Amino acid sequence: MSSDMSHERATPDELLSSLGQRLGIDGLRFSEEGLCELIFDGGLRTITMHQRGNWLSAIQLQSHPLPAGDTLASQALAANFLWRGTNGATLALDSEQRLWAQRSPATAQPDTNDLLANLETLLDLAEAWQARKPPEESRPPAFERPMSLFLNRA
Repeated sequence: MSSDMSHERATPDELLSSLGQRLGIDGLRFSEEGLCELIFDGGLRTITMHQRGNWLSAIQLQSHPLPAGDTLASQALAANFLWRGTNGATLALDSEQRLWAQRSPATAQPDTNDLLANLETLLDLAEAWQARKPPEESRPPAFERPMSLFLNRA
């Protein structure tokens, strides 16, 4: 199986296996749910799927749920506008309020190189988004209101 296997000659399973070979992972395949999850250096979690003739990959940008009012959510909405800040990916929150980026390959019938390029774009995007917020340890403590603000002043 060649690493530049085209969509016309290969099934989605064969393309995914070829992608695995390019990544140094023998036997890469879809789960029973039709997903392929990979964890890259730094804990970057990706999911790749093929449904109804379409490929889609997603990468988790934040491992923790975004707190209500977090500025990262508004930054994500602004970045989504015309994909100006996402390099063609769409940013979204999952059901647990964690930020993800999802992106399809640039071609309708991708080959292994297209799938790899799509993953690399998502990994680059994740690194850029992780740099937007300092790690939890280095964040200043959250503002705490003095108890006097909660006392009834009647």
